[in-house]
Amino acid sequence: MATAAVLNVVEPMMVGVGGDLFAVLYIAKEKKIYVLNASGTAPRARTLAHFNSLGYHWNPKNWGPDPACR
Repeated sequence: MATAAVLNVVEPMMVGVGGDLFAVLYIAKEKKIYVLNASGTAPRARTLAHFNSLGYHWNPKNWGPDPACR
């Protein structure tokens, strides 16, 4: 974590905080692979109400790591 913080200062051209994210996740309980591509620019001037109107809603039952994995 400390290394990532230092790189954000000394190499800001390498995306840095709030930058791109690529991840491949394997959920053993489901025996499924999920791929996340969170690259590109962030939406400007978007609000929670805007995303809710598009059908994106926070579900506290589907948030964070599975308690069975702790």
